[in-house]
Amino acid sequence: MTAHAHAALEQLTDLLGNRLLTDQESAERYGVDWTKVWAPAPSAIALPETIDEVQQIVEIANDHGLHLVPSGGRTGLSAGAVAANGEL
Repeated sequence: MTAHAHAALEQLTDLLGNRLLTDQESAERYGVDWTKVWAPAPSAIALPETIDEVQQIVEIANDHGLHLVPSGGRTGLSAGAVAANGEL
């Protein structure tokens, strides 16, 4: 993980607390869609509860060059919700 990503995760932890998940079980649960082709490798999973939190997450990620993979139900078949390269 780069220094920029580490700094971003510190800020995101301050913002989200225990709603920023970094454990392997969460990565496997939230990091894939139905394609199951790509191995999940997100830097973290953010679970915002408000629009303000979403805006702050985007700002923090942008400030630190951390890519985002938005995720809904993860039922797609195009691998569009797969975080395979350290994205948030």
